[in-house]
Amino acid sequence: MTETQSNQATEVALEAIVSNAIQIPGVKVDRQKFLAECFAKENVNTQEIIDLGPIEAGCSRELLVNCSPSRGQ
Repeated sequence: MTETQSNQATEVALEAIVSNAIQIPGVKVDRQKFLAECFAKENVNTQEIIDLGPIEAGCSRELLVNCSPSRGQ
């Protein structure tokens, strides 16, 4: 295979990957609802977390880990 053929094959493969990737549906999350539910049981200013985001609102790393959906809460 020549270098030109190799480049063409790479371009075709890349086009196929991109074409398939854009067909994968995304996940839409209601950010306000998600944050309100995650921090509902915590003694924090939920509105500030929604407005600023958890980091800017001063949430500790421990709080973020405990509120993580992967922790089953």
